[in-house]
Amino acid sequence: MTIQQAKNIPLSILLEKMGFSTTKRKHEGNDMWYKSPFRPQEQDASFHVNVRKNVWYDFGDGSGGDLIAFIQRFNNCEVSDALAFLDTLFPKSGKKNLPKSTLDEPKPDRFEKVESLILKSSRPISNPQLIAYLTEERRIDINTAKKFLVEVTYTQAGTGKNYYALGMVNRSGGYEVRNKYFKGSIVQKDITILRGGDSEHKVSIFEGIFDFLSAYKYYGEILTDGEVIVMHSLAMKEMLLEYLKKRSFSKIYTYFDNDRAGDDMTFWIGKNFPSAHEPCSALFFPFKDFNAFWRSKKG
Repeated sequence: MTIQQAKNIPLSILLEKMGFSTTKRKHEGNDMWYKSPFRPQEQDASFHVNVRKNVWYDFGDGSGGDLIAFIQRFNNCEVSDALAFLDTLFPKSGKKNLPKSTLDEPKPDRFEKVESLILKSSRPISNPQLIAYLTEERRIDINTAKKFLVEVTYTQAGTGKNYYALGMVNRSGGYEVRNKYFKGSIVQKDITILRGGDSEHKVSIFEGIFDFLSAYKYYGEILTDGEVIVMHSLAMKEMLLEYLKKRSFSKIYTYFDNDRAGDDMTFWIGKNFPSAHEPCSALFFPFKDFNAFWRSKKG
């Protein structure tokens, strides 16, 4: 995918694919408003998309830009990685498939929506590229990864193209999948819950797969004596809250990123569970997340 092809993709379609919905009361004409993807605790919509210009602006922190700038910030990646990410989400996004006059008068409902991902198989991890991604980039050894992840093959419906990814089973029986260029879900998006046997009724919460695996390497098997929750996205916070309220944990340890979104999430958990919450992000400060901290220790 070229930069120009990427910029022709309506932001509203990308946001919909990523699980973000407009607030109905502010969806008017060329202006679409969202709760900010960068602040999952937000109550009022402050993230604005100009449909005609296909640009965004976050009134909460004063940032903004085009579609590529959004992906770069959301995934914390370079332009090349942003294009690869979009190419996986929109495999048919060449110019011939875009609606006419997209930039002048975009009509999201005319844009070819992303086809669903169809699971073909799951098996123990063996793909050399996935192993290299695990061991060289994420510094997670294959034996540890195999305890919690599998290798999944999936197809983009309508294209027939196959992809490989690392998969973690979620609570709904779907897979949260990751490879170097893509992060998404197959079948049903949900949180992952790893149940432990700790009689003290403790839980440790991580935003992503690699933060959990890094913590497992750091702490050892004692981490999974209690329950572990991998959210896969901070956008799953309401689902997390519902589960935590049902379980009434005596200790809730959180390992969210050392950035604004992570700090906001840490505050939100503390507000809802003041007596049980113990934030642990200081452990890997000044690194952004647990995996970055773990990689630094491994050289």
